[in-house]
Order: sequence, then structure tokens, then C-alpha cells
Amino acid sequence: MKRIRVIPVLLLQNGGLVKTIKFKKPNYIGDPINAVKIFNEKEVDELVFLDIEASKLNKEPDYNKIEEIASECFMPLAYGGGINSIDQVKKLYAAGVEKVIVNSAITTQPNLISEIAKIYDLHFLLAGKGYNLKYTDVLLRDSITQKNSSNFLNSQSPFYKKYLPQNGIV
Repeated sequence: MKRIRVIPVLLLQNGGLVKTIKFKKPNYIGDPINAVKIFNEKEVDELVFLDIEASKLNKEPDYNKIEEIASECFMPLAYGGGINSIDQVKKLYAAGVEKVIVNSAITTQPNLISEIAKIYDLHFLLAGKGYNLKYTDVLLRDSITQKNSSNFLNSQSPFYKKYLPQNGIV
């Protein structure tokens, strides 16, 4: 029997946790460190933090805040928001992030995906499409229609050519 995994997704804005409705009208709900402590007690399987304004404002991830969160976290930590270079990924890894989530850069910089995969392997990478996060083994499957979305990544990208056809995803 499959075990259900509990993976809360927490939204960050200006260093604090926010609650939104479809990523609009964010309301501050608290400090991320307190949330991590609560989820430690609940023994969740993994935590995901998404900075909902980083890409839109072209902001660098707040490495100090992420390191502070990671130091309190007793489970794997994934982070997404404003990631558009391999240097940022390296800093996030050094800060204690175990998985990175790349969304906007998937279409604008498909080579970034292959660079991450070369250095950290696929287990380190999550990819987002719209509001739906998918692990890389279902990267090209639309979670709503359950059909392949081959336009998700450019079929000419090195990542697409190297990893996806051999895994039977395309």
C-alpha cells in the first residue's frame, strides 16, 4: 500500500508567510520559522517554500532567510522563487535547500534546467507550470488533463533531448 506524503507549500512575501487566493491578495499570516517549528512537530515529509514575488520583481532569493529556515527544518526543504542562474542554485544548496523549484526560467532559459540536472541530478529539481508543481518524472504531464504537454519545454533544449525521451515521458 502506498504511503501518503504530506508536503505543505508555504508562500513567502517580504520574508513573511502569506495566504493568498490564486496567488492574489496576499495576507500576512506569520513568521516562517514558527511555521517550520509547527511542521517539525507534525512530522511532515517535506516543506516547500515559494517566494511569490521574486520572479515578478526580479529579486534574488533571500539566502540568509532561507538558511535560517533550513537550520530549523528537520525534513527536506524545497525552495522556489526568482531562480534564474546556476549560481543561485549553488547558493541555495549551500544554504541547506535540498530541492529547487524552477518556474519562469523553464521557458526563458531551458539550458538552466540541464545545468542543474548535470550538477545535482534530477532528484534536486522540481518544475512548476502555472500553479501546479510537478516532480521531474512527470514534468511533461499536465496534472489536470493527464496528457503530455510537449510545449512545456522546448524540444530543442539539451535537457529535453538528454533526459526526457529516455525516461519515456515524451
